[in-house]
Amino acid sequence: MLRLACRKSRLATRCASNIISTPQRHAPNVIRCFSTHEKESFLNGTSSLYAEEMFEKWEADQSSVPESWRRYFENLEKGIAYDEAQYSTPSTASRKGLAHSGQASMPSALASDSLGVSHLIRAYQVNGHHAAKLDPLNLYTRESFPNRPVNTGDIIDGLPSYLTPSHHGFDPHKDMDRTLNFRGAHSGGNKGYLEELATMKQKVTLRMVLNQLQTTYCGTLGVEYMHINDPERCNWIRERVENPRFLKYDNEKKLHIYERLCFADTFENFLAHKFNTTKRFGLDGGEAIVPALKDGIDRASELGAHSFIIGMPHRGRLNVLANVMRKPMQLIFREFMGLNYDSNDHSKNIKGEWGSSGDVKYHLGTSMDRTYPDGRHIHLSLVANPSHLECVNPVVVGKARAKQYYCGNRPEDTRNVVPILLHGDAAFAGQGVVYETMQLAKVPDFDVGGTIHVVVNNQIGFTTNPVHSRSTPYCSDIGKAFGAPILHCNG
Repeated sequence: MLRLACRKSRLATRCASNIISTPQRHAPNVIRCFSTHEKESFLNGTSSLYAEEMFEKWEADQSSVPESWRRYFENLEKGIAYDEAQYSTPSTASRKGLAHSGQASMPSALASDSLGVSHLIRAYQVNGHHAAKLDPLNLYTRESFPNRPVNTGDIIDGLPSYLTPSHHGFDPHKDMDRTLNFRGAHSGGNKGYLEELATMKQKVTLRMVLNQLQTTYCGTLGVEYMHINDPERCNWIRERVENPRFLKYDNEKKLHIYERLCFADTFENFLAHKFNTTKRFGLDGGEAIVPALKDGIDRASELGAHSFIIGMPHRGRLNVLANVMRKPMQLIFREFMGLNYDSNDHSKNIKGEWGSSGDVKYHLGTSMDRTYPDGRHIHLSLVANPSHLECVNPVVVGKARAKQYYCGNRPEDTRNVVPILLHGDAAFAGQGVVYETMQLAKVPDFDVGGTIHVVVNNQIGFTTNPVHSRSTPYCSDIGKAFGAPILHCNG
């Protein structure tokens, strides 16, 4: 009680008189110029302890107290009279009104946009991909894709209702351009936008937040990662997605990507015109897979990876052979014309007629060593595939595990041997061997440290609409069962 009385007296002495004096700041028994006010009740009763603690914090470090307290104490020191208009005051409600509503009203002094903005940000982090531009052919109709969440709810201004400001308590007409009021400066351990807003000093409006969220999550790249249970992995992805490096590519890098895309597109056009009557599993519409693979291999090699084992179906195989594996095009064209081998040499001891289906060239694999200009060496291997289905998956993962073992079976060997699997959308969602292979991801002696899965989605599933072939919104949803981040790219 003695301690409380002393602390109360110390601060109250500074605020109890109108007499002007200019003594030294820490002189004893100082009387400050500050007019008393009937609403300065926080200096009396039990609140005085809190006020005294805030004052002591301000004396030690002025930045350690909220802006309103800092301004109050600065005015106190300067002898500026108390102005009620500069401070938020609590609103009051009658007991009758509270009893009628059954809820206590939130004081206006505590009104904050922090909760609404955090819910809005989380809505985009979880469901922003529902509004991403992932449908270049405009096939995502309610009839063909009834399981997609965007086709089951209300659409407001092109967005699902749960991504609109009004769904999170904001007025879309009055609140878009006003300065948001944040209380507290902690992001709850979350990286990305929440962390930025917690430390941002300049004016922030709801329109600024929405524009940033829609640019990140609702463009031509949709991101799913909030299903991952590991907070550290979630933060690692969030920090990069919400500060995307690809938005900062210079013109030289963009031209390099465009050049690789042109290689893939020109190759497909040439095959279509030169061999227009030959069965061809073209990559038309999915040519972006070639620069994506090449850039992924380049980046992984920069981080130390030296071996890449690739498995893929028929579709796009020739393009990958030519532009990623650098198989000589002369040999590819000879295979198209059937001149790469003499069938008589392989049928001397075979009785009767025999032939091939004509798609043998889509089953073949190859390997190569590549040296970068800076001296990095990598080995690429494309595994032969006996079928257009997914039976190559365990072959690729098994080969990668064996290579990791014979490299030394150390953690760095696991990181430096990278398996890459390409899939068709219907096969990835429908073939049981996909799940069976992924199910071994964390099993000792089978763990390869992760596999890059690339799904080429032609939106039709070969001959079947998605509504008749799967029950999930995306063909890639099986990856959520294993905590894999999923990137949807409009290629």
